[in-house]
Amino acid sequence: MKIIWYNFKQFIQNINNLIYWFPVIWKDRQWDNYYFLEIMRKKLIIMEKFYRSPKAHSMDSKKDADNILTAIKTLDRMISESYLTESLQEFDEMYPDYDWEMKFIPIEGTDLEEWTDSMTPVQTLLYRKCSDRAHKNEEEDYDFLFKHLRDHVQDWWD
Repeated sequence: MKIIWYNFKQFIQNINNLIYWFPVIWKDRQWDNYYFLEIMRKKLIIMEKFYRSPKAHSMDSKKDADNILTAIKTLDRMISESYLTESLQEFDEMYPDYDWEMKFIPIEGTDLEEWTDSMTPVQTLLYRKCSDRAHKNEEEDYDFLFKHLRDHVQDWWD
């Protein structure tokens, strides 16, 4: 009788997993790291909830949940892709009225166009500085996340 009850509970858990994961998998695509990060985030959210629940038996379950939450917060920053927007605050403060609209000009003798912007050389240098800072911040988050996972993921079992 115990084995029947256990199998029934496992069946219900499997159905719940399908329901829980369906929206994430439905939206999954193969061409962008965003989708990979979303799947990882969803899994970590489930794990963090478990480690904060009374179902967790590990003595370090609260610490494990905190470490998982650190990974989730890092993933949230990575998924938001707001690195450039945040880094451009310096540019926006110096040039609050800058028109970010791209202008397209015809290439003489062809049917093609090239885009241009209205940045001065000084603005271009500042933009590149901000862009480089954004790229550095994003790389630091990726490095931090995967080192954090390497250092802790094997502790996350109960």
